[in-house]
Amino acid sequence: MLRYKSTDQNKFYTFNNKEIQNTIQLTGLIIVKNQEKYIIDSLHSLNTVCDRIVVVDTGSTDNTVKNIKNFFPNVELKHLEWRENYAYIRNAALNFVKDGWIFVLDSDETFQKMCTYDELHNFLGWLEINNANKELICTTKCCSNGYSSFVRKKNLYKVSPHLKYHGIVHEELVSDKSNLQIIDTDLEVLNKGTDREQVQKFDKEKRYSRLLLQQIKLEPQNPRWLSLMSLSYVDLGLVSADFLRKEYQYFLFKDKVNDFSLENIIKNKYLKYNLFRYVMLLVLYYKDFKSALSGAEAGIKLFPSDSNYVSLYISVKNEELNLEYKKLLRMSLNKLNDYKNQLELVHEESQGSENALDELMVRLLVKLGYYGEAKQILKSIDVPVYRNNLKAELELFNLA
Repeated sequence: MLRYKSTDQNKFYTFNNKEIQNTIQLTGLIIVKNQEKYIIDSLHSLNTVCDRIVVVDTGSTDNTVKNIKNFFPNVELKHLEWRENYAYIRNAALNFVKDGWIFVLDSDETFQKMCTYDELHNFLGWLEINNANKELICTTKCCSNGYSSFVRKKNLYKVSPHLKYHGIVHEELVSDKSNLQIIDTDLEVLNKGTDREQVQKFDKEKRYSRLLLQQIKLEPQNPRWLSLMSLSYVDLGLVSADFLRKEYQYFLFKDKVNDFSLENIIKNKYLKYNLFRYVMLLVLYYKDFKSALSGAEAGIKLFPSDSNYVSLYISVKNEELNLEYKKLLRMSLNKLNDYKNQLELVHEESQGSENALDELMVRLLVKLGYYGEAKQILKSIDVPVYRNNLKAELELFNLA
């Protein structure tokens, strides 16, 4: 059963598949280049729900075109010269579909949700009847192969001269009219393009990051592009951590930096993503746990239904505790080494209780995962009372 909701609603509704008199024409649209491995799966997945399929090849040199002709002779095969601008290519491909509805898939994606031809067409026809004179876009859940997480893609929509793609990478379907109606559905698309093999084959990491940085230069005031940047850009040497920090601060705070009070945070549709990445940046590159925890707490208040912010808070707190534990461990190890160099004096001054430090050291080492060091100290403890206090650790290392 197909489920749907308006994008600004929280509750999904089930579409009652009543017969609706409609003349919906649904065209599957795929842009492809050198994707002989997945293109047939993509076409199979669209074949049962689309009236027509258009594949736009942008210069394949493998068996992609041959496979399409052999297995799907009814597919309309078009050709465009590739240009390193995804919105340009998308918009050029739209010229091959003049009317009706479009279901866009990438050549490494497959339509997963089992719904019938009639159910999908009746749903689209019902949307038209109930949203007269509106620009209609449906989103689907796009899942990466092997993951349960998903992103929503605007890939099922009614053809309109007012709908165009924008962005040289991570392109988005936008409208130049205000009467836009976006419907979220539970239709699913599986994306295999995030598999390591595909990422390496098309050099996606470097290509996409280079294009995204170009887009940011073109539209420095648009927070969407920043929300699409990964912290890996720092590790790749594409940007500095300081650059990212300033960018996030510009889009996040009205007045005082790192004031995460709700009245000081700038609200926009990309806040959820930019706030999350900013908190991670503070942790990974600046070890600013105090600010990061405040940011995570703000995220929980702003997005109470998003479990990612609870996970973020726990992760930040864990990192903070681990850092404190490691400081304590270094101090304790230094003192332990000092004591071993003057055992007789330490034994006298401590009145024979110096093994208590060994007990605490074992527990701290185990907590931090330094099992080899913990086992070595544990073996040296021969005082019964301390060994008895470490029963769990003795059993862990089969020393009981």
